[in-house]
Amino acid sequence: MQVLMVSRRLLYLLGILLVAACGGPEPSPLAAGPTPAARVSTTSIAEPSATRITPPPPPANAAPPPVVNTPSADHGADTLAITCTTNAQQRTVTCELHGAAVGSQLNWQANGVIVGTGPVFSFVVPALRTDLPVQVDACRSVGTNSYDCQTVETTIDTSHLPPKPPGDPPPGIIVELPPAWDRSSCVGPPGTKHAGSDFVYDGGVFADAVQQECVAFEPGSGDYKKVCTSDGCFQVQTLANQWPDGEVYWDEDAGENGYTISPYYGYRQHVQPDTIDFASLDATGQAARWAAAGVVQVIGDRCFIGTEETADDSSATTSMTGVVQEWLQTTSPLTGFFIADNLVLTHTAALGSVNTPDESGLYGSVLLSHHLTCEQLLSGYTAPNLRAETGAGPFIQLMDGTWASGQVVSQSDVFTIIQVDRFSPHGNSLVSTWQPWAAYTGHIAVLPLDRESSSVDSRDEGVTIHHPFEGRGAGGWHVTTGHRVPECEQLDLRAANSEARALALDFYTDKGSRGAPLLNNKGMVIGVIADTWGQDPARCKEVQGTGDIYRGMNTLGILSSFLADPPETSLAVPTSYFYSEIERVVTGLDKSMTTSPTISDQTVWPRNALTQNSARFEITDWGSEFTASGFPVKHLDSPAFDLAKQATVMFARQTGCPNCAADVRSTDFSISCSCTGFAVTHDLIVTNNHCVSAMAIGAKATFRTYYGQDVEATLIGKSMLDGERRLMDGRTNDIVDADLGDVALLRTTEPMDLSPVRLANSDTVDQYTPVLAVGHPGIMSRSGPFVASAGSVIGHSTFYEPDLFYNLPVAKGSSGSGVFNLNGEVIGQIAHGGLYAGAEQESILKSKYNKQAVEIATEAWGQTLGPKPFEVSHYVEISQGLHSSGASSNYIRQLIELWAPGELPT
Repeated sequence: MQVLMVSRRLLYLLGILLVAACGGPEPSPLAAGPTPAARVSTTSIAEPSATRITPPPPPANAAPPPVVNTPSADHGADTLAITCTTNAQQRTVTCELHGAAVGSQLNWQANGVIVGTGPVFSFVVPALRTDLPVQVDACRSVGTNSYDCQTVETTIDTSHLPPKPPGDPPPGIIVELPPAWDRSSCVGPPGTKHAGSDFVYDGGVFADAVQQECVAFEPGSGDYKKVCTSDGCFQVQTLANQWPDGEVYWDEDAGENGYTISPYYGYRQHVQPDTIDFASLDATGQAARWAAAGVVQVIGDRCFIGTEETADDSSATTSMTGVVQEWLQTTSPLTGFFIADNLVLTHTAALGSVNTPDESGLYGSVLLSHHLTCEQLLSGYTAPNLRAETGAGPFIQLMDGTWASGQVVSQSDVFTIIQVDRFSPHGNSLVSTWQPWAAYTGHIAVLPLDRESSSVDSRDEGVTIHHPFEGRGAGGWHVTTGHRVPECEQLDLRAANSEARALALDFYTDKGSRGAPLLNNKGMVIGVIADTWGQDPARCKEVQGTGDIYRGMNTLGILSSFLADPPETSLAVPTSYFYSEIERVVTGLDKSMTTSPTISDQTVWPRNALTQNSARFEITDWGSEFTASGFPVKHLDSPAFDLAKQATVMFARQTGCPNCAADVRSTDFSISCSCTGFAVTHDLIVTNNHCVSAMAIGAKATFRTYYGQDVEATLIGKSMLDGERRLMDGRTNDIVDADLGDVALLRTTEPMDLSPVRLANSDTVDQYTPVLAVGHPGIMSRSGPFVASAGSVIGHSTFYEPDLFYNLPVAKGSSGSGVFNLNGEVIGQIAHGGLYAGAEQESILKSKYNKQAVEIATEAWGQTLGPKPFEVSHYVEISQGLHSSGASSNYIRQLIELWAPGELPT
């Protein structure tokens, strides 16, 4: 018999995955687009799901349930106490925690098994005993990603309870289930695959674990379909209209709807190689494409839950098979590359242990983490023979999706060499089940190290293949080019922990790039990416008198996604610094160093690998008439862009400017900027609530306009005080400091010299409506503010009425940007961002497809990284796979009329 904790336990485990899928700990409002806490719902992936029935009420003459005990513990200023009662008729125990601070996260365990969350929880007694252990972990936030936790424990005498009654217990409790449903019966008949389609379920069969039935899709039904608007035509693929829905039920414990989720896999594709003509590439492109087959993702450690019996023959995750096999925590993912057929060189920062908490008390990393240890997470499972595996790494992932494990054979303060000894096609099993590395037959490029690092100078272009974390939504294996900056090297810069003078590079890398090879156009590795220096490369040139920092506005044109261009310099350690040590280690292992590259067209580069960007309910091929974000190409010269720019302002600082002169204009736009705003009258500026959350009504701030005018402004309204608290499902957002639509209004002391923009009727926009925005993303500050982007509407929220979702890029600093239609009128505002599929789920999935309990499967948001389509670029795209969202213009108008009645033009 399987034992499964329905609803609550699965919610708990899903939360683990979703926190990781969504980027780990909650970011700043626009770092990765958090979902407001009020939107956390009772969701679960139940495979299989128990039948839910409402328990009968107790007899009218039933005696009051006995109080079992009330243990307590101090929790800072709070005293926590558990009160438990038993119900003989239902053979249940109900426990309540008293004294917990508002907002505390509560996790209950009974007999070592996680049984639920919340201040009150009921569960069926798994076995009659005199000392059933019950405990609750009460954790409250004490800062960003930091928690203060207290455990209260007790034991309960359940020996007097009667035997288990027949029938299923109510939802949210431990239940016993029949053997797992056999999914192997869901095999399509021969010939059902639609020959012209890349999509797995076009003519395929899906195993619906909620209803325990096979769902077959007709050939052609899951392929692209033509969609036309007044601006042109494009193609859309979806199976959302045919996908089996999950179940919605009333959760008595939570007092709200609960959901048994049907995971959506309709986006899955048969991965196909691209058709890039290798001969048409220049020397840098050819070297990079060849070398990519030797570049890997490196993860030092993982928490994996699985069994020895799990066969290593399926790439399916737990939600696909019902067999427990899950990555729950990882260390931070970095980059590495092969220097021999079984040796990988990487940055030492890739190493670590998921058993060691970070400064905030979390185990793991921003990729996959949790506040519980791996062994504690194991206690939440009830399947037999499960193990919690840690310390089996380090791990590497190859370009073809293969995972391998190995051991560290050499380690310094900067670099580590890993000897690979086992591999798995997918990594979803215990390492003990993996195959010997000698059996791997895939293609690997072994990269040669330049002994002297003499093959690159400021006139040559260097190239790296790396996995920048900010670009992870688009995939891995970014090919980024740039030049050396000798003016910076004269400052004797050192990468972290290295004594070598670093190579200074004029292109973007981040922590995920550490360990990546820096190659010249001949394919020789002349350095390894190791760090960044927080100064603009142009500052070095300015100091040396050979250049100046750019202080103007952005000139990169109209963008579909943001391009990473912060004022930072990438640093690489030259191979000449460590070549001798690497050679000593390699020869000591009876291996030899490759001395020259064998550049050839052997790399199989996928054109449609699974990434965060491709995991959507609607996959759109925009064709030639639209940009990659759905904006009509024919409108890229619309005067709406200029109208939007001149009405956009920079939120310069949260202090006043009493000396600002109305007739003074600045041409320096290199100032720091925390947020964006837009003018709706000559003296009213709209921005986000979270940009002014620390400011009191009446506080002063300073803005700079498109024309260089500095103005002082007074805060006169913010939505956290006056915004809408009602949710569309009938609940109320009771979070004290919630942004509530995230709108704020400020009044300038002097009139602004610009043309204010009008608020349009946001009820008239729908999916695919063209929109544009102007903002100041901090990650693009080096190339200047007033970045113009173009995209389209995804849909109206079905959860919180004020919200609209957009296919527009988002990053910290663009908070407060207006969203404009082709007439230059405001239809909404950018406040937050998040995974693109999350916007679809909250809008069109319900309004267009009438699905209530379907969610994108989390496989695209975890550890395995798909290669992005091949492209050689000086920039890293950072917002692919994300949406932006914020208040609609109608909601903004409602608040302005409250704060400044009658001042908007009619």
